[in-house]
Amino acid sequence: MWKLAHQQHAPHVGAVAPAFTLRRLDGPGKLSLASFRGRPVVLNFWASWCEPCKGEATVLERDWTRYRGRGVVFLGVDYHDLAPDARRFVSAHA
Repeated sequence: MWKLAHQQHAPHVGAVAPAFTLRRLDGPGKLSLASFRGRPVVLNFWASWCEPCKGEATVLERDWTRYRGRGVVFLGVDYHDLAPDARRFVSAHA
């Protein structure tokens, strides 16, 4: 994640996201952004200690419920947390 946010030429809002593969929080293995190619993706960067992220989580959960049947992927990327803290956040806001 650190490499995504701190690139020499970070992507601009609305630009194509850079390719990345990260460890899954909800189980073993990794997840690649490229695996969702051709589908609309809502990409959200969050952290357990981020106060605005708590409010966003409610909105994103609501929208995921509304649009998942239309093939929209909601992908959350944890920014700089320990895995137990990140899992607690997801449990509290999912």
